[in-house]
Amino acid sequence: PVIATPTNPAYLQKLLENEGYTKELDCVSYQIPVPEKLSPVYQRIFERIRANGSIRLLEFTSKRQLKPYIIPVFRLVNETYSPLFGFVPMTEEEMKKFAGQYLPVLDPELVKVVVNTSNELIAFVVSMPDMSSGIQKAKGRLFPFGFIHVLRAMRKTKQLNLLLGAVKSGYRGKGITILMGKYLFDSANERGLTFMDSRLILENNYVMRAECERLGGVIRKRYRVYQKLLA
Repeated sequence: PVIATPTNPAYLQKLLENEGYTKELDCVSYQIPVPEKLSPVYQRIFERIRANGSIRLLEFTSKRQLKPYIIPVFRLVNETYSPLFGFVPMTEEEMKKFAGQYLPVLDPELVKVVVNTSNELIAFVVSMPDMSSGIQKAKGRLFPFGFIHVLRAMRKTKQLNLLLGAVKSGYRGKGITILMGKYLFDSANERGLTFMDSRLILENNYVMRAECERLGGVIRKRYRVYQKLLA
């Protein structure tokens, strides 16, 4: 499992099915190689969108630069994720709480944001080096010394975890994901990160799955949501 993604022991599937629970839907997680360069088709799209004067990609080198965009990111999550299965919109209070929790561990160079001419946030991708092995060694406790294991794991890992991403309605299908992807891949290559974990994608999200597979991604993990009719 990666951060913010659940895991369960192998016996749980049989236990639930023996109790009459059946599949409602699956989510899948892809392992995707980090490309050193874009394919010719993607490169042409990247060049075209980069020349578009109506949008601008922002990169960050410090948490201070990143901080003003955290709440707008969560607001765009609320706007774009609302139709998704199981999503519950965040309140402003929850956004502030999550911002305080995640900002200290985010790597600003692995966050990309796109704004329009009004400086309105219209797209973003948030990623970070995998810290799973460090959390395990720390036994889930950051203090007094657990954070050392976490930081060491993030420095040594070859895995980039994709945490969140969205494009505002009206800007989709215009190549913005390729624009963000190119800059993110460049940053990942500079860090020596060689593969990505896509996190959870609904199995019927064929657009996102096709993007992962075009990049050479393969399904590595499957998460099942069960249902049961109560009499």
